Amino acid sequence: MAAMHAAAFEASLTKDLASGAQFTVWCLRTRLVCKRKGEDARARIDHGFQVAGVPEVARDFDQIFDWLDGAAVKPVAIGCFCCKQVSPDEAQVLAAVAAAQDGDRSGCEQLLRSLLSPVAAREATRAAMRLAHALSQVELPVAIDQPQALAPTASPHDWPAATAPGSAAVH
Repeated sequence: MAAMHAAAFEASLTKDLASGAQFTVWCLRTRLVCKRKGEDARARIDHGFQVAGVPEVARDFDQIFDWLDGAAVKPVAIGCFCCKQVSPDEAQVLAAVAAAQDGDRSGCEQLLRSLLSPVAAREATRAAMRLAHALSQVELPVAIDQPQALAPTASPHDWPAATAPGSAAVH
């Protein structure tokens, strides 16, 4: 089931994502942009979680990002705010959180293992399960809202490789 989630998010346009998926992408991109600028993202992330109605899981998102940032098995491609398409690695994170919303803990962990070491994936899965549950409670689904329009297929080489200093996350 987890592989189906990943395929659904691959090459999706951000405008076609459901509210919880858009929120998750915003969080990933906000953290990366702030890191690249040398700014602390905490106030922005906390405000986003407050507005979403789930301030209690802001630290869970931070844990997931910190694992992606520091324990990735490869550079993790995260788009910037101008990117209209979900990157392949963002799709993996979305798929992991979607699997968690479906109650599929092993699927969530399996998807995160494509980006993280087994130990990091296990720890990130705990945070993803809490995040997914909270997003479900406030009706923020991590899914595709609309059938995929003719989104161009991106290859891993299509994503820019500008890195944040000392980070495994790239744009």
